[in-house]
Amino acid sequence: MTHLIPYHLGAAAIATAVLFATGPVSAQGSKQVFATNGVGSAANRVGAAISGVVSQKTSHTMVATAYAGPSVYVPLLSQGRAQFGFMNGVDSLHAYRGTKPYYNQAHSDFRLAAIGLTNFHAWVVRKDSGIRTAADLKGKRIAGIYAGHSTCRQLASAHLANYGLTPNDVTIVPSTGAVSSIKLLASGRVDAATCAVVGMGVIREADAQIGVRHLSMDPSPEAVTRFREKFPSGQPVKVDSHVGPALPEPTWVWEYPFYLVTSTNTSDQAVYDTVKAVWENLDDLRGTMAAFNRWKKERMASVGATVPYHDAAIRFYKEKGVWSSELEAQQTQQLK
Repeated sequence: MTHLIPYHLGAAAIATAVLFATGPVSAQGSKQVFATNGVGSAANRVGAAISGVVSQKTSHTMVATAYAGPSVYVPLLSQGRAQFGFMNGVDSLHAYRGTKPYYNQAHSDFRLAAIGLTNFHAWVVRKDSGIRTAADLKGKRIAGIYAGHSTCRQLASAHLANYGLTPNDVTIVPSTGAVSSIKLLASGRVDAATCAVVGMGVIREADAQIGVRHLSMDPSPEAVTRFREKFPSGQPVKVDSHVGPALPEPTWVWEYPFYLVTSTNTSDQAVYDTVKAVWENLDDLRGTMAAFNRWKKERMASVGATVPYHDAAIRFYKEKGVWSSELEAQQTQQLK
């Protein structure tokens, strides 16, 4: 039986899902929705890859479905209309606590299944734009607002602060999410795309279309402090062309962790089977997307998570001998 893949996944995501979606699904299996960011985003490709592995290796059928961003699909997790998602640790904390203006209410049912790969974030400009420094950004048009994607809004604000700029120093053009930000750049409607994860398929497309490159952030301690005041998770790292497209030279980017998230509304069996499938098939996942090289088993259950783990994920980690007393104390504190 070949599993159906929604048309809106896009060519890259479909290719990833088809790679795995060839195994049978038992009558006892369930359908799982993996909510992701827009088609062309790194999160969408991750969701498609994991959905393929789960559909192949378990009794469940999982389908990756794209939305504008976590602010849209977190409520779906609470409603049981989606079972899994992929979002960063800071946004996960906002969702769990209901931090305004990002979320209108606390999602106390929000849970962590695994700490996944780390993302690399840096603004993107045209190669021929002449924009090299913060001073070059003054007066320029940048993508922003991101009403449906609070992570993009936070990262855009953090990078602006990192450059020592304020919103009054630039012209902000409304964008809905990461993919639309790059498309605004490719169409000439902005001078800098502000929600850009290294390796996104849409960045590769823009590079082929008009020629783009990532803009280095300021790694100085003062500038990093300004960044963390807006986005407290992560650190600056220097990367080069082997990490992704649009990196013609070594570039300072912001690295931060992403989570495989779920809800107490998702069945214990689905969570357990999904975590197990990822754990046991990381080599296959790494063959679909280089970013999975930054997904480590030893980090899937680790101290420092911003939200509590799902009980079924804890059961799996205990079986593997990686659930520690420190993790148990963290879990207890977060559930108070």
